[in-house]
Amino acid sequence: MNQIDLQGRIAIITGGAQGIGYACALELAREGAQVFLCSSNEERAIDAADRISQETDAPVVGVRADVTNEN
Repeated sequence: MNQIDLQGRIAIITGGAQGIGYACALELAREGAQVFLCSSNEERAIDAADRISQETDAPVVGVRADVTNEN
């Protein structure tokens, strides 16, 4: 697998609490990025961020963000 040093970089992942978004957030955290994991469900976002943080020791923050609503 290619490894990219993402130390000092910030990644914002929408739909990151599950599925492809979660997998992307996990890989970015493994490569050193600080990840902001967004989901329309705050509880799932925080839970997913905690799981990734524990696995990678990277700073991952789960936040509620509904990108389908511009307000």
